[in-house]
Amino acid sequence: MTFTPILWAAMRNAEGSRRALREVSVHGTAEQLILLHRRIDDAADELYPQPGFVEHADPGAAVALSRWAVTQGESFWKQAKRDPAVLPKRPPADGWDAMAVLEEVYRARFGEEIPTNEPVPIDAYRYDPAWEATLWDVVSVLGVGVPIDEALGGFTRTELVKLAAARSEVTERLRQHAKQHFGEDPAGLDWAFWAAWLPLEGKAVHDAVFADPASVPKEVPDDGTLLSDEINEVYLARYGTRIEIP
Repeated sequence: MTFTPILWAAMRNAEGSRRALREVSVHGTAEQLILLHRRIDDAADELYPQPGFVEHADPGAAVALSRWAVTQGESFWKQAKRDPAVLPKRPPADGWDAMAVLEEVYRARFGEEIPTNEPVPIDAYRYDPAWEATLWDVVSVLGVGVPIDEALGGFTRTELVKLAAARSEVTERLRQHAKQHFGEDPAGLDWAFWAAWLPLEGKAVHDAVFADPASVPKEVPDDGTLLSDEINEVYLARYGTRIEIP
């Protein structure tokens, strides 16, 4: 079974079983384990501010109860957010903690405690041609209305940087081509803004820049957005900083 750091998909794959999550998570990368561990923690933390949650739990049981609720899946977790009374006062005797499972797996595999966040990528900023296909896959998903945080939900920190590096290469390629073949930039920005906007129009439009330039719009619409901003929106929300491609 494929390991995924997407929270509710991982809980479905675990099928409510500590053993199943352990068996699946041994196939995850270090970054995937760290990311999923954080997502479980975040989901558990969302229960605390809900009216009546802490009061409902037995004294000292709120943390364990919130983590157990996450293992029961998205539907049950949402019920618990709406009404903590659906929860027991403490986890049942056979209840388990998904964060603890990932901590055990990480410790066994990597010889240290699991970090709070994935480390800052070091070698991921270099353009990798293989990531262009992934870039266009993401653009296609966005094109049918999938929210950016969902489209990039399975990407680890390093993968987001690799995606951003591919985006940067595509943008610069478009800018250079436009500068050489389209004449003066109508916006007076050396085609930089146009090149940053166009990838979200899809791979077919990108390819038309080189194959049939006359068919491609040369001005950015007033409501145009930038792919770099879309990717950075996710990265900033997770890690508190933007991706700076050298």
